[in-house]
Amino acid sequence: STDAIVSALREAKVSSGDVFIDLGSGTGKAVMLARILTGATARGIEIQRDLVEQATAAATRAGLDVSFTHGDAREANIADGTVFFMYTPFVGAALHE
Repeated sequence: STDAIVSALREAKVSSGDVFIDLGSGTGKAVMLARILTGATARGIEIQRDLVEQATAAATRAGLDVSFTHGDAREANIADGTVFFMYTPFVGAALHE
């Protein structure tokens, strides 16, 4: 929910100097909220291509400078990230890795 995301951003003290990465970003709600509420550089990584397309379209409509990448979070380059977010935890082999 939006409340949970806002609460997590506050608890983590995300700021404009951070690079917020949402692993399993879905339709991009957390990425967009992070950018709007904190000014952080924000991006998402999502394995489902259709969700990446939906998130990208929503961000474009909102005029937000965020990005979404289609790919497996386990293989993504996240070296520049300072804050990592996972709203729905991974399970099985993905969680183990």
